[in-house]
Amino acid sequence: MDEYRMIDSHDFSDLVRGLWTFMKQVLRFVFGALRRYFILASVVGGVVAAIGYHFWRNAHMYYKASMVCTCPDKNRKVYGEMLHDLDRLARTGSSETLAACLHIPLETAKRVAGIDGKNMAGSHLYEDITENHSPVYVEVIATDSHIFPLMGTSILNYLNSSTPYLYASSMSGPAGSIEVIHDFVVPEQQEGDRNRILQMTLLITFVSSFGTAIARHALKPRVNS
Repeated sequence: MDEYRMIDSHDFSDLVRGLWTFMKQVLRFVFGALRRYFILASVVGGVVAAIGYHFWRNAHMYYKASMVCTCPDKNRKVYGEMLHDLDRLARTGSSETLAACLHIPLETAKRVAGIDGKNMAGSHLYEDITENHSPVYVEVIATDSHIFPLMGTSILNYLNSSTPYLYASSMSGPAGSIEVIHDFVVPEQQEGDRNRILQMTLLITFVSSFGTAIARHALKPRVNS
């Protein structure tokens, strides 16, 4: 029967020394590449940072606010589908159609980024087939906080006056109407993707600068002595 030598402390020490030697060689190579091609790495990093700064400066700042409303028990899904239709118009850039549906100026419609209806559990209202009297939330995302008062009134009028939807829902009972319990409160903190753009810019700048220097150093022709 073959016997195998057990791993002892010396083997572990050799492993640690080998890893440390490897790490030192990697760090020596990286910092040597940066020292040798510092100007090239700085230029590449500066260009990437400038491009990222441009996108960061031009990124939209979003505001998100919710309006709490009553909702007739038999019309919850119907109202949710109506809000979902508005959301599709906003997210696909169909500003003219959105403006016509809500009877708002075109410039206001262009500032709407999303519209959604949710129940108390946070689920989409167009998926809600329950029959209860709990309030619902109407959420609006916009690039301008000043449009929320107009949006609240316009959405409420749209939900209560779209005859085809209310007629279809009234076939199974009284149509009822939706009313505001708590109007939009615009959050002070703007919600948007500027932080994500800034983080990605810093990461890409770091990677591109190091990568350029390392690649240039690795591809440098070797002179055999």
